[in-house]
Amino acid sequence: MTGTVGDTSEENSEAYLQAIATQLSAQGTAPAGTIDALYQIPYEAHDTLEPMNATAWVHDGICEVWALTQSPQDVQRAVAGAVRLPTAKVDVNVTLLGGGFGRRLQTDYAEEAAQVSQAIGAPVQILWTRADDLQHDFYHPMRLQYFSGSLENLKRPSPQGNRSAASRVPIGAWRSVDNFPDAYGVQCFLGELAAAMKRDPLEVWLNVYNGRAARVIQLAAEKAGWGSSLPAGQGRGLAYHATFGVTQVAMVAKVAVDTKGKVRVRRVVSAVDCGRAINPDNIAAQIEGGIAFGLTAALKARITIRDGRVVQSNFRDYPLLRIDEMPLVETYIVESDKDPTGIGEMGVPPITPAVANAIYSATGKRVRHIPIMPEDLET
Repeated sequence: MTGTVGDTSEENSEAYLQAIATQLSAQGTAPAGTIDALYQIPYEAHDTLEPMNATAWVHDGICEVWALTQSPQDVQRAVAGAVRLPTAKVDVNVTLLGGGFGRRLQTDYAEEAAQVSQAIGAPVQILWTRADDLQHDFYHPMRLQYFSGSLENLKRPSPQGNRSAASRVPIGAWRSVDNFPDAYGVQCFLGELAAAMKRDPLEVWLNVYNGRAARVIQLAAEKAGWGSSLPAGQGRGLAYHATFGVTQVAMVAKVAVDTKGKVRVRRVVSAVDCGRAINPDNIAAQIEGGIAFGLTAALKARITIRDGRVVQSNFRDYPLLRIDEMPLVETYIVESDKDPTGIGEMGVPPITPAVANAIYSATGKRVRHIPIMPEDLET
């Protein structure tokens, strides 16, 4: 996995970042009586537990496929095109997923298995290495967001500039899609407004949100013991987001930051309004999984491009949250007689801004990029 690829060899993620930054207002240019901030999200990989794999057998005018896929119809159509067979002649058998998170909406790995099978005239299973998986993903796009807001007239923040990198890096759906950057920028900037106005963040959130949103915010804060004292080096942070505009989730994260800048998320209290709760255990499990997924992005992992290639290749340089780093998670479900609205991706968006706001509470340092690393917080 060395060398360069075609005419992409001069492309670098740092250059992408600089290019989109020129399209946005510079931080510090907001007029008097306002504050502003620029937030950065890098490329993110899916890094599913099982790398991409599929089995295919092209024979007797048909193609049989066994694939870990989130969209068997797309696999059927793509494989039919790849091996030049009618769609009706491709039979897709869906196996256990091994983790999807949006990555297995793509079809490249199944097409590869089918093409190799057709070429050699035998059944073929392909299994990507971890390096293949990390370096040939369809990544969550890099994003920069610029916010400015008045300190006299509090309003719900919205970005005045919101740009993704225009590059040849393949991008695709990543768990919660645009809800992740939307929640990160809005909820972090709301925390900045609260700090600049010297107001309790909970008061600010409840001034901005009402109805079902306010109910989950109040519930999470109450269950987390909002306002109670914490030791030095610890802090709480609040965030709220309605993923796809339907499921209301508020989170309060409690973090501890040591003198070397290492962050430990000790506890996350979540309040959820997803309509009628059909299976409360599944709701809690999805929130827990979303928190683990989001904490990897918040504190540990990023994809960078150098000389036309992805730098990261395994868990040593794209680390996942480990089991001994998982915080205590408490999930409280609002009783409702409304139709269920879904829970599968809803735990991801609020956790990163909740942790960023908690880190500010603990240290007084506002970091406007992820992952937040120890060197960002060293004292």
